[in-house]
Amino acid sequence: HQHNPEPTAMGALVTSVVRFLPYDREVKAIPIEVTIEQDLALEVDGDKLKQVLINLIRNAVQAVEPRTGRVNVRVGCTPDRAYIQVVDNGTGIPDDHLERIWAPFFTTKEGTGTGLGLHVSKTIVERHDGSLECTSVPGKGTRMTIWLPINLPTPQPQP
Repeated sequence: HQHNPEPTAMGALVTSVVRFLPYDREVKAIPIEVTIEQDLALEVDGDKLKQVLINLIRNAVQAVEPRTGRVNVRVGCTPDRAYIQVVDNGTGIPDDHLERIWAPFFTTKEGTGTGLGLHVSKTIVERHDGSLECTSVPGKGTRMTIWLPINLPTPQPQP
């Protein structure tokens, strides 16, 4: 798989993914909010990152109740890292599953999940020198955070 990083605005990337999700049969009618706390351009493989986001958002949507479900995607940064968070108010992940969610073929979706989504997502994020983190409270919801190094495009010296 080619890894083709190019300068990509995170806010635009997230917005473009979310704009198409209503057409995704996995996503149904759950409202997805985007909060761009701070937008910045990073050297990333945008297509691969979109794949990760779609995975995380689909998981979030499947975890929430049809009428009360909410999913929020946040983009922002700390002084040295950028983040994209997918936060849902769904069922949460029991502690004994938290370690296993990254393992290939681990799924709680009997009959529908391959169990590869998070494993592949984590691999893609790590190839960007980033990390994928999950915090979850059973009954309250789950927060998935993609952390990416702020590797701003290097300005070329002027001749």
